[in-house]
Amino acid sequence: MGNAGFISSTVWKAFQEQPRRSKRLVFYDQICINQHNKELKTAGLLSIGAFLKQSEEFLLVWDDTYAARLWCILELAAFLKSHEHQQHKVQIRLAVMAPCVLGIAFALWATMLQWLLFFDQTYLDTVVLLVSRWLFMCIAAAVLRSHYRNTERMLQQLASFTVENAGCHCCRKGGEDCAHEICDRAVIAHCIRTWYGSVATFEETVKTRVKTMLYRQLGGLLFPYGWKVVGGSPLLWGFCDMTAARLRSGSWRGAAIVFAGGLTWCFFLCPHLFEVALLLARYFRRKAPGTWQDRLKTMAVALLLTIVSFIGNITSLVQDPLPTLLWFTAPVLVAGVTWIVSRYQTRQRERMLDLMELEQEDRVGDHSHTLHDAAAAAATVVVSL
Repeated sequence: MGNAGFISSTVWKAFQEQPRRSKRLVFYDQICINQHNKELKTAGLLSIGAFLKQSEEFLLVWDDTYAARLWCILELAAFLKSHEHQQHKVQIRLAVMAPCVLGIAFALWATMLQWLLFFDQTYLDTVVLLVSRWLFMCIAAAVLRSHYRNTERMLQQLASFTVENAGCHCCRKGGEDCAHEICDRAVIAHCIRTWYGSVATFEETVKTRVKTMLYRQLGGLLFPYGWKVVGGSPLLWGFCDMTAARLRSGSWRGAAIVFAGGLTWCFFLCPHLFEVALLLARYFRRKAPGTWQDRLKTMAVALLLTIVSFIGNITSLVQDPLPTLLWFTAPVLVAGVTWIVSRYQTRQRERMLDLMELEQEDRVGDHSHTLHDAAAAAATVVVSL
């Protein structure tokens, strides 16, 4: 039941994330801009600013190569330029989200097996399930540590960003060796001079406003609450299975306690476990000198997460009413305190970033030109990969 519940919850969440049927348009540059006709492609590239200006949202699918790609940075900078006070319109989706959520979800699935087989398993079974949980936690820890290192590298890349050294798929540095009929780098340089007045102004914008916006979204706690709940869904469905077994045996009090435990785990403890994973991964993000030393560091982070989940595993088996009530209350209080502290840290970081942004904008000045007006007034979502 836990497996079926996890799969159904994941599929439901995936469909929920999809854009609902509406009259909104989705603009995807590689599809909407002609890639074969030279004149149409040039016209499409030069008009990208019009599409960006008329767009309501910018969907950014992030990976560790994004900050090194000239076209991606140009699109993002142009969108921010034409939406001065609407940075929240940039929606970032992380490629690392899937393996991390799956790693923690399967670790919790192993936890659920340990609960279901608690009275029948041998010591060897217990060790196997604990090691399985730890290995799945290793996947999540490795992915998250890598993400925070990539975020630091992204800040360094953007701090020293230059158009000449940025990556472009049709040619290397400077565009001198371009063998394509249409050189994207040359078209991008023309767009930059048209929209920003000079390449230097564009580069300064990337080093300031673009860098601040990306760090604002990538440097903190990454996962929406809904994804944390989906990651904990194997436990909820497993608890439902145990609740049904107690109802069949006539133990109404035991069924109520177990079901309340499932709700507590899914909606409070699992999201808290995700936040602990993120905090540990961010704190221990530095790469160790040797390969095995770095792997041991990842294993240590995973071991801490396994210990946290194991403590919750053992304490949740208590069936006496008073200890059970205390156990249910404590996670809610801990989750509440964690949320308050996280919100406080977020506000402090937001204030710091806002001050940095104001100082940086004073340096940039207002030397750039306004983006082209679009012919179509339809609402558009730009997808950047």
